Amino acid sequence: LIYNNGLLKPEQRQRTKTIMYNPRPNRHKYTTRVYLLAHSTLVLPYFIRRMQLTTVAAFSTSSSPNNINSGTDVVSKKKNKIFCFGDSLTQGTSPPSFQEYPYSKHLEYTLNLIAANNDDQQKEQYDSYMVRYYGKPGWTAKQLASSEGNLSPLLDRIQISTNEYPSIVIILAGTNDLAYCSSENQCHDIFQSITKIHEICHKKNIDTIALSIPSSAWQSSYKNAAFYSKSINEKIETWAMETKTLATTTEKKCPIAHFVEFPIDAYVRSSGYWATDGLHFSPEGYSFIGKSLAPIVKNVMDLNKKIK
Repeated sequence: LIYNNGLLKPEQRQRTKTIMYNPRPNRHKYTTRVYLLAHSTLVLPYFIRRMQLTTVAAFSTSSSPNNINSGTDVVSKKKNKIFCFGDSLTQGTSPPSFQEYPYSKHLEYTLNLIAANNDDQQKEQYDSYMVRYYGKPGWTAKQLASSEGNLSPLLDRIQISTNEYPSIVIILAGTNDLAYCSSENQCHDIFQSITKIHEICHKKNIDTIALSIPSSAWQSSYKNAAFYSKSINEKIETWAMETKTLATTTEKKCPIAHFVEFPIDAYVRSSGYWATDGLHFSPEGYSFIGKSLAPIVKNVMDLNKKIK
């Protein structure tokens, strides 16, 4: 089942059915085609290549959603650009809804609200934060750290579009890897994959925030999963402290990874923060995540400026 007109070659199209699809409320409906494929294994690689080639990274001044794929290549005058990268929890997946509710838009709104409520001098810089996101649902940290994760090209396109890299990149990864984790050695492999994602940013001298792997209904039911998640988070926290120590004890300018505990610290079904699958978050949950991260992200960015 493939969406989007024009992605398939004529000989690959089997049967088509036109439907009306409205992914975003209050926006005009548009027509798309759904292709039912008899030989999906032959078509999917072509589809994936096209998806990779059509990714456009732009920090836009438009009012469109803050996905990295939306907007135009307008160079923003906003000083603090933040990029959120990860899996479906960054993309804002919230089953059973087909809509997405990324925490990034709440992060941007709250950061700008904080800026507007500061002293008069800072009020002149109101709306001085811009946040964009790029999430790959179902991807493991190992996949996100690979060339197929596209993080390095995305950062380069941001640099070309705005003449500078993001001020900081927020990375949330590891949740999908837990499904394949059954030993401490595998925990270490997941930890290394997560640090590789950060190192892609660090090589471009971009500081990062490492969000801890959040809890879930699955971790509540299977204690091994919770144990492995805790082990990976502890490794990430220790590594992040090492990057900060290096940055403060050497004359060479070194990028920093800041470890931040996930704002929702436990799975509580009745909290209203969780989607029905117990793995993703509800719209209210994503809103809470973005709003909770805002003061933390601001403090981290202010600290980086002092250190450097």
